[in-house]
Amino acid sequence: MVLPEQPVDKKFLAEFGVLVAKKILKLDELDILLMFKQPTWFHNNDVTATFLRDTYIIVYNEEWLENSSDLEIIACSFHEARHAYQQAQIDFREQLEIQEPIETVDKWKVEIGCYKKSTGDINNDTEYLMQEIEIDATAFEQFLIKELFNVEPDVYFEIKDEIISRLAEYKVLIENIDLPRIDLSIINYGSD
Repeated sequence: MVLPEQPVDKKFLAEFGVLVAKKILKLDELDILLMFKQPTWFHNNDVTATFLRDTYIIVYNEEWLENSSDLEIIACSFHEARHAYQQAQIDFREQLEIQEPIETVDKWKVEIGCYKKSTGDINNDTEYLMQEIEIDATAFEQFLIKELFNVEPDVYFEIKDEIISRLAEYKVLIENIDLPRIDLSIINYGSD
């Protein structure tokens, strides 16, 4: 798969990011649907996207999507697709090609049961950020951004060391996978 040479629709980029993550996580058979809603649909207006675990739907904040760089959108898609992977591990681990250790899956299951949502306040989100499921999704997202776009991790200080320490663990995921070719010249990396 090759991204077109012309600037692309932001919803396409969101879908592209999910498809790449699904390929890497060997979730090709899993239907992950995408929806796009106004900020008022979310528990706070600063939410970029959310994964609905019961239905395997990723819902993107349309306003955020339109105002974000291409790389931010793809990173968000990687992150939310990793949440779909976490849920798939809980729902039908034995049927998946990649099987996380049962201890990890059990921890994810517990955290999902008492999940702490983002407050939308970057200075008051430590409980949200420190959840294992968020650290895992952020590390996966940052790993792919580094591998595919050669962009160094950019994460909150509270979890930076944990994220950096996990990047090598994900390397095995991309071995022997024919990753989509990405024309980096069209990617908007954000403000300079």
